[in-house]
Amino acid sequence: MKVLLVVCPAWGVEMPPLGAAMLKAALIHSEIPCTVFDANQFVWKNTGSEHHWLWDKSEMHHWGNEDLYQNTHSLVLKPLWNKIIRRILDEKADIVGFTLWDSNIHTANLLMQEIKSSAPNTILLSGGPQTTFKEMRVKIDPVCDYCFVGEGEEALPEFVDFLKQSQRPLPNGFYLMNQDLHRDLPFRQVQNLLSLPAPDFSDVSYLQYATSAMPVIATRSCIFQCRFCSDYPSMGTFRKLSSPALYNILSELYRQGIRELWFNDLLINGIISELLEAFLSLEKQSRKMGWIALATPNAQLRSEDLKTLKRLGLKTLNLGLESGSEKVMRLMKKGFNKKAATDGLKRIHEAGINTQLNIIVGFPGETHEDFLETLNFLEKNKPYISGFTSVNACILIPGSEIHTKRQELGLKLGNQRQPESWYLGEENTPEIRNERLKMMLEWIHSHGYSIYASNRHTVFMTQNT
Repeated sequence: MKVLLVVCPAWGVEMPPLGAAMLKAALIHSEIPCTVFDANQFVWKNTGSEHHWLWDKSEMHHWGNEDLYQNTHSLVLKPLWNKIIRRILDEKADIVGFTLWDSNIHTANLLMQEIKSSAPNTILLSGGPQTTFKEMRVKIDPVCDYCFVGEGEEALPEFVDFLKQSQRPLPNGFYLMNQDLHRDLPFRQVQNLLSLPAPDFSDVSYLQYATSAMPVIATRSCIFQCRFCSDYPSMGTFRKLSSPALYNILSELYRQGIRELWFNDLLINGIISELLEAFLSLEKQSRKMGWIALATPNAQLRSEDLKTLKRLGLKTLNLGLESGSEKVMRLMKKGFNKKAATDGLKRIHEAGINTQLNIIVGFPGETHEDFLETLNFLEKNKPYISGFTSVNACILIPGSEIHTKRQELGLKLGNQRQPESWYLGEENTPEIRNERLKMMLEWIHSHGYSIYASNRHTVFMTQNT
């Protein structure tokens, strides 16, 4: 049986999709034919530059708004729609799998309808990190045959065997779409990370993307559990590759000609020793790769290690600071305090590594004084800050603790379909958060910093365009 993995718009265009590359590698390792079609990159590449703003990280969430999608985004797809359908059907795949996010659910649903209409015997499968949560699963068009909840590298080959031998039970993690998917479902995680092959990017060329980097991951989940985050609940328990396993993956990517990497780990704090050993092994063979990663600025980032990692190719650390208020850090369960953050920023800067910060304004419990404390923290630490990756007003992301426990926290949603519409009495409203976000963005721009992404709202955008 042949598998086609499809990544629909909209998603990032900087690098090839890591999840599809990892699934393909697992299928090929099991001698199951598989192809990856990055429809997102295909549309972006073949769309006029006047529409590329739709892929801006600050605009990506608009793809999940059904009204905006119908009136704007689908019109951009329309001239390429028949080519996308033909590309999928020409593969003559027995199984077509879709990786779903809120930003591509509408495109995926339309594609599944077209595929089922033209090739009714094709098995349609939906998966991806956000199908961990019932809020995403209920949006999937019922024309889809199966939904998967969890990590698919071990599970997907089992699913292919199940389809070949109908007497076998449906593997764990897979559900028929006519089942009760709006309830909480168990998450299936990979049991043996060390057995997984290196990602297979053979169907894509990094030359077609916005950067020359390739994504890689060495861990699953996170050593911390921040209350605003939905990533760690969608990745199971914390696990990590061994140094030899990580070295083997890096060596394979190097053999493929890759010299720049973006680590997709939620944090690298739990694998500092593994990274050191793997990259030192590469260094002994005169192999050098440049890379960036995410981290948290606590005592795990030691000066000596940071200087060595800098020599081994580490260029930038994206730090999940989120707030400069001691109280809000505790409310968020950040795992560090203001002093640790200040000391961490200094150590990273002194090692010659760039620092990019994430900021969240308006977290439940944040007062205006707490917000000003964050601005004051940034002002005092300007010499150690290179830029900002993500600057957002707090939203209740499905799967996060502040979403699942919103009732006991006293949070109310103004609109069930808009996670930014929540309020906590009169002390924390969308309007208050928008005003704080506006002040934060003005401070950042006035000091000459760049921002990679922000969920700035329409009111603020209108005032500043």
